[in-house]
Amino acid sequence: MSALPPNDARLAKVAPRAPYKTHRQQHLGDFLDLLQGHGWLVWELGHEDSPTLFSIAEPGFRAAIYRTWEAEALAQRIADREGIAWLPVPYPGSFDRYEETLTKIRALENQQ
Repeated sequence: MSALPPNDARLAKVAPRAPYKTHRQQHLGDFLDLLQGHGWLVWELGHEDSPTLFSIAEPGFRAAIYRTWEAEALAQRIADREGIAWLPVPYPGSFDRYEETLTKIRALENQQ
C-alpha cells in the first residue's frame, strides 16, 4: 500500500493548501486521512482548526489532542504495524523537506 500521493496530485512548489501552514502538516494530515480510511483511527484538526494540533482516537480509545510531532509518532507506529512505507517530513516542514521525504518513502516502498 502506498502512502504517497499519485504523481498527478503532487504538490506544486507553492504554499501548502489550507488550513495547513507547512508541507509537514499537510503530509501528516494526508496520511491521517489514509489511516482513517482504513479504520485505524479517527481524526480531525484540534483546537480551533489549528494545523499544529490534531484530535486523534484509535478504535476503543477516547480522542486525545496531539501536537504535530506526537501525531507523527502515532502515525509512524501505525505505519510500521501495518507495513506501510511512511515517514514524517522533518522540521521545519518546507517544500524541499517534503520532496526529500517523498523520495525516501519511494525508496522504502521499493525495498518492500
